[in-house]
Amino acid sequence: YQDFVREAADDPALQADLALTLTKIGNLSEQLGALPEAQRAYEDARAILGKLSQASPSRQQHLRSLALCCNSLGQLLHKRGDEEAARQQLERAQQIQEQLLAESPHSAEYRADLATTHNNLGLLASQTGEKDQAIQRYRSAIQLQESLLKETPQDATIRTALAATLSAAAVSQLTTRTSTR
Repeated sequence: YQDFVREAADDPALQADLALTLTKIGNLSEQLGALPEAQRAYEDARAILGKLSQASPSRQQHLRSLALCCNSLGQLLHKRGDEEAARQQLERAQQIQEQLLAESPHSAEYRADLATTHNNLGLLASQTGEKDQAIQRYRSAIQLQESLLKETPQDATIRTALAATLSAAAVSQLTTRTSTR
């Protein structure tokens, strides 16, 4: 593994492969409950992708991967109880995704990614008591998901994501109404 890391140091394609591998290690470690290892893997992948996105002809793909990595790291940090760091990573993901969407406004991938990030920010806001912020985030996610569904009405992935966001938004609104009574 370390030999590959040394070999990859000067090769952008190998660096991209390494970042993808680290992201997968992060996902697997997280699923296995090894949260510190998952965090390290995500942070290493994020560092590599950050460098690649600045100096590569494949900049958009590296930026997309960087945003997805930041999103995963944000969710992990939230699980670990570090809400502020989680918010920072999720907002970084959002910023990158908005930039990508500005460059390619018709990209279904970028809109779906951004919707996921808005949903994750909504969950974080809801769980930290920021109900108005949560509802705003959910509305942004729903708007993106509904526009995607209009383009591909048979897409089960979009339908499932929209249903999950609508459910989370409903729970957030119900808890807001209940707590104000």
